[in-house]
Amino acid sequence: MDESKETKKSRNITFRLTSEQYEQVENAAMAAGEDPNSWCRKVALTQLSEGFGLTKNDRLLYEEIARCVTWWDTALDCC
Repeated sequence: MDESKETKKSRNITFRLTSEQYEQVENAAMAAGEDPNSWCRKVALTQLSEGFGLTKNDRLLYEEIARCVTWWDTALDCC
């Protein structure tokens, strides 16, 4: 088998969007020079390879803890 050939894709994922959501996807795809389906595929596969980041709430907690640590370190340095 020729390894340069792309692996056959045999599975589908579909989902529904509101008109507003579809318009947002369509605009993002056009800005990237792609059609909506290709853009969604690329975004999904990129997310898989990059892993999962912090949620908004987790990020807020992380930032608050970092500020507290910085404040505490600064407070200890002055004494």
